[in-house]
Amino acid sequence: MFKILAISGSLRAASLNGMLLRAVQRLAPSDIHVDLYRGLGALPPFNQDLEAVGPPDTVVELRTRIISAQSVLIAALLGVLRALQSEGLSMAAEATE
Repeated sequence: MFKILAISGSLRAASLNGMLLRAVQRLAPSDIHVDLYRGLGALPPFNQDLEAVGPPDTVVELRTRIISAQSVLIAALLGVLRALQSEGLSMAAEATE
C-alpha cells in the first residue's frame, strides 16, 4: 500500500487546507493510505540547541511519520511551506542520512 502523509499548514478547525486533505483522504483509491497529521500545533519552534540533548517527542514522531511515508502532501500558504521545509522536513532529511 502506498502511504501519503498529509499535513495541513493551518490549525483552524474549518481550514480550507484541512478540508482539502480530508477530501483527498476520503477520495483516495483503496491502495493508497492518506495519513492526516494533526500534531502541527504541538510542534515547538525550531531550536537547534535541542538537537544536542535530543529533539522533543513531537519532533521525533513527525520525523518518523515522514520517513515511513512514500510521499508527503502539504496544503499550506507559501510562508508555512517554507517554515516546514526549513524546520521539520530538513530535520527529517538529516535523520535519514
